[in-house]
Amino acid sequence: MTWSQAGRVLRRELHAARVRGEPGLVAITGLGFGNAAQVPVLRTHVESWLAGPEARQLGVLGFQRVHRGGALEIKLIAPVDRSRVDREWDE
Repeated sequence: MTWSQAGRVLRRELHAARVRGEPGLVAITGLGFGNAAQVPVLRTHVESWLAGPEARQLGVLGFQRVHRGGALEIKLIAPVDRSRVDREWDE
């Protein structure tokens, strides 16, 4: 999976989790053993994106590595107004 594909899926899932009122989710990034250098390329991109302004707009409060570093546990801010979450997504 490319970062472009993963980014679209991650944005969609973050929005859906927030609409459902979930406190967070787990994003599987893998350990990086599938590439020649055996380093976690996707996780690096995801962590950088999660620390940025677009992720904060989608309600990301924070994240941490879990499952030996092959996944990220993402904490979400609970939406007070669900219609506001839908409007944010449409912008």
